[in-house]
Amino acid sequence: MAQPTTIHLRSELTPSTAKSLIENGYTINVERSPTRIFKDEEFEAAGATLVPEGSWPTVPESHLILGLKELPEEDTPLKHAHIQFAQ
Repeated sequence: MAQPTTIHLRSELTPSTAKSLIENGYTINVERSPTRIFKDEEFEAAGATLVPEGSWPTVPESHLILGLKELPEEDTPLKHAHIQFAQ
């Protein structure tokens, strides 16, 4: 597990934004995280589905991946579209 830093105190999505997206027909899956600024329960209360931390590589290719962290350096091409926020 990575060392917690101030980057873990941010979130690319808020529970209220997740709720709005869900109300407009989007499916929102949120990886569980003990260090994110918003608690898992806040996303769950907003209607998001909580999924295991680090499970993004195994989701269907049609899913968009939204994240804050750097992508792993691998020789294998990424199969998903990624929207990344950097510091």
